[in-house]
Amino acid sequence: MNTPGYVMSCRTGKKATVDMPMWLPGCISMNEGKYGFVTSIYSIGGLFGSLYAPRLTDTRGRKGAALINCSGFVVGPIIMAISMNVWVLALGRVISGISSGVVNP
Repeated sequence: MNTPGYVMSCRTGKKATVDMPMWLPGCISMNEGKYGFVTSIYSIGGLFGSLYAPRLTDTRGRKGAALINCSGFVVGPIIMAISMNVWVLALGRVISGISSGVVNP
């Protein structure tokens, strides 16, 4: 999130130069506060994931927990890729954070 931050948050005035579908924006308008929120929400998700990991492993076993957790690593980035506003981007980041927390409790 740190390196592409200025382009992603429309702070440079430039939009992405990659060919994208018409319904996806070139950047998401964010000020410093919203950008900080979106960046830090990943860590909050990781905290909740690490607290939930032992219960998930106890109820589903290691293989079941790994299968459930992999879905978060797939769904989170898909949501981030198609996000059109800050809140959807934050949702994708928190889902990815939860999955990261479950992997490394």
